[in-house]
Amino acid sequence: MRRPGAFSKALISTLIASLGAGPASARPLLLPEQVSAASAGPRLVVVIVPLDAPSRATQGLLELVAEDVARSSARFEVVPAIDAFDSKAAAERVTRAESARARMVEGQKALDDLDTAKGVELFGEATRLFKETDTSRTFSELVKAWGMKAASHALGGESAPAKQEIERIVAMEPKAEFNAQFFPPELLKFVEQQRKLANAAKGELTVRTEPPGANIWVNGQPQGRSPVTVKGLLGSRHQVVAALGGSQLTLAELPPGETLLELKPAEHQAALAKAIEAVTKGPRSPGRDKALLALGKTLEAEQLLAILVKKSTAGEQSELTALRLETRDGHNAAYGTTTLPLGEVSDGLKSFLDGLLTKDTPRQGKAIVTHFDGEGGGGSGKLVVGIALLGGAAALLAGGITAGAIGQDRYALFRATPQVQTTISQAYANEARALGGASLGMLIGAGVAAGVGTFLVATSGSGSADAAEAPEPKKPTKKKAEPKRLEPKKSEPEPKKTAPEPKKVEPEPEPKKTEPEPARVDPKEEKRRKDEEARLKKEEEARLKREEEQRARDEAEAKKKAEAEEKKRKEEEKRAEEERKKQEAADKKGGKKAEEARKKEEEARRKAEAEAASKAEEERKKKEAEELKKKEDEEKKRRLEEEKKKAEEKKKAEDHDDLRNF
Repeated sequence: MRRPGAFSKALISTLIASLGAGPASARPLLLPEQVSAASAGPRLVVVIVPLDAPSRATQGLLELVAEDVARSSARFEVVPAIDAFDSKAAAERVTRAESARARMVEGQKALDDLDTAKGVELFGEATRLFKETDTSRTFSELVKAWGMKAASHALGGESAPAKQEIERIVAMEPKAEFNAQFFPPELLKFVEQQRKLANAAKGELTVRTEPPGANIWVNGQPQGRSPVTVKGLLGSRHQVVAALGGSQLTLAELPPGETLLELKPAEHQAALAKAIEAVTKGPRSPGRDKALLALGKTLEAEQLLAILVKKSTAGEQSELTALRLETRDGHNAAYGTTTLPLGEVSDGLKSFLDGLLTKDTPRQGKAIVTHFDGEGGGGSGKLVVGIALLGGAAALLAGGITAGAIGQDRYALFRATPQVQTTISQAYANEARALGGASLGMLIGAGVAAGVGTFLVATSGSGSADAAEAPEPKKPTKKKAEPKRLEPKKSEPEPKKTAPEPKKVEPEPEPKKTEPEPARVDPKEEKRRKDEEARLKKEEEARLKREEEQRARDEAEAKKKAEAEEKKRKEEEKRAEEERKKQEAADKKGGKKAEEARKKEEEARRKAEAEAASKAEEERKKKEAEELKKKEDEEKKRRLEEEKKKAEEKKKAEDHDDLRNF
């Protein structure tokens, strides 16, 4: 493997220091949304309670929207239900994310030291660890780690492995960045080719879950509730997350196609099922708050936002009952009901939830505030109806006594009128009989209403604001003495002025006999009341039996469906395993080819270097030979010139000697 020179080393160190700052300082995995929220707020967990089979599909939607609205309020430390119900697994995901970030830091140090092989190893380990976290939150960090692995290959001159990593990264995230100072031009050109393929991709991935309605993320992007179909995907594998409160977080790497993900029960799923069963039996009873209180303590939440949902009988809508419960004592910090369509996220749903989270209901002195009808959860408002009946009984009693008093007055006028005045006396007699009958009817009605009202209040248990409503049933009984104040009104009717004898007839026993009349009809009314109570009880038992039978049918259908889905899942797993093996074989083959290509490239480089060296040596020798020949020629020329000069000098000497001798 080639090692960069000093300049390249300095350049790589600078780039790694700047690009590595992002992954190294990334926010923690556990509840990253809480970083901007009010950390001092109470720990809040959202729990969805479907009261019938059709409402189970809305759990994921309500859970996600409620958590987002609670987080936006900045009043709570929102613990996602997927973490709250599976706290051990959530802690393990946090540990893996921290380990991945540590590998990122170590990988950057390795590249600073120009050890690209170690960089590939460390960034590859970081990539593997990030894949095992909740990629709906850590997908951007996964892409960074994977990109640095590809960069390590590129810096080490390993073009083929770098292309393989680039191909997988762009298939998941076409917008992933590849720095030109890490990747040579031929690899950047390959990146653009892969992006064009990704933008034109037509692959489809369909994700189903059991149970259905789970929130789905593909490559870090929310896709809605299962079953969902994601279009425009390349044939590579994609990061899929399925989340639903009460179930384990499910992670998968899936190619395009159709897949069923079976959501396994979470750590506290049994506690959730127990609470849902109790609430379903009495959605407006004290048992509801008791069950939710126990669940909140199991989840270690300070507040529980429980949303009860059932299908409405009026159109395609759902009836929602939501209460925010303080787990230390069961105080209802907020309560509300509404009816909404739940096919998708709506402003009405957000507004309803926001109203439950923006402010708290104050306590009534030391008494907590609750919202239910009474024990048994009949849902008929026993306490309210009972109090209304007692109030009506008081009004009837007052009206009966008043009518009796006026009737008695008319009877006195009848006695005082001379019998020769038959028209007047007959009119007084008729009025007296009519008022007496009305008085008797009112008193009987008052007795019946008082009996039924007292029974309903006595069997309703504690009501809203425990101590606040307890005294109200006693008020009608105290009013029984108040109608006596109306007796002075006997002087109001004008006809009384013509008769001075009313005082003589006050001891008349007949009207007074009407006061104990209710006692004579109490046994019949008591029997009728008991029969009515028995009938209501029988209807309630029949309703519970029908619900139980429906639940059994639903469970049987769910089991049958689960078996079919299990069979299909195994087939899909088998197919996926075959795909994985093919992919591994292809990866292995591709790695082998890359190694062979690298060896050939290295051999060609060495051969080229040897040829260049040989050619240089020949050039050197040729040049030396030319220089040597040139020197020899110059030396020969010099000797010839010297010999010629000597010959000339010798001839001159000889000529001189000849002249001298002559």
